[in-house]
Amino acid sequence: MIIVSQGHERGIGLEGFFRSLLCLPAMTYSQFELIISHKAYEFHKHYFKNPALKNLNLNLFNNFSPYSDTMQALEISLNKISPKDILITLPSSKDQFIDKHYQYSGHTDFFRSFYRDGNISMLFVGSRFHALLLTEHISISSVHEALLSMQINEKLKLAINALPELSKLIILGIDPHCGDKGVISHVDDLWPKLIFNLEASFPHLEIIGPISADSLIQNPNLDAKTLVVSAYHDQGLSLFKSIHGHLGINRTVGLPFVRLSPDHGTAFDLFQSGKMSIIGTLQTMNYALQLS
Repeated sequence: MIIVSQGHERGIGLEGFFRSLLCLPAMTYSQFELIISHKAYEFHKHYFKNPALKNLNLNLFNNFSPYSDTMQALEISLNKISPKDILITLPSSKDQFIDKHYQYSGHTDFFRSFYRDGNISMLFVGSRFHALLLTEHISISSVHEALLSMQINEKLKLAINALPELSKLIILGIDPHCGDKGVISHVDDLWPKLIFNLEASFPHLEIIGPISADSLIQNPNLDAKTLVVSAYHDQGLSLFKSIHGHLGINRTVGLPFVRLSPDHGTAFDLFQSGKMSIIGTLQTMNYALQLS
């Protein structure tokens, strides 16, 4: 089963889901189960006038908790999901991720807490290359300390094992020019030992790096079998999004099931406007069907 958690009820996620579903073969509708609040359903009930949607599995809930519909839908999803299922989370905003007075920075941060596993990471899947973020929604000033305290090799192993077609790994340096042999910094001195261990664990992989991040766009080694490892959010995603646009897929690695999400946000200004592009959501749903 492909379980879909509603995201923000006033974002574009649900519109994208319904419009994308109607682009798929009707025989696939029964493979999806939508977790949605009655409030969100009211905003989108016109889609159910289409008789084709009768085969969509609908899990409606009333939210009587003090927390957001996003959190309620997510917790319902996690309480019923099995390792063979796939979870698609539709976009939400950071202010929705409050649980028992704790503010999470998003889905991935919540998953780390829920499963008590700091190695859970954001992997972006694309047609030209894939991108693994070692850190995500933290200040740039905190990146080096975070890298030193985490199990980088474990994060890399999870991402590599999630992509069986992988043949190449490109590691981006942290500081400009990878520290320029100590002239700028010694921050990137952490890579040689890590790369040595990776080469021993994955002898079939060609491992390149660390390389200066600004040279990646000219790198001829980028292809669909390449994983680019970036130290922080904007370092990896700036190039990934400039190349893939809305066609990237956010895939969480380290969970006991596959979790996917479209690579776009809530776009509240487009809510119920009919102007959103569904290509990212459709790509994500097609990918889920391929994996299921």
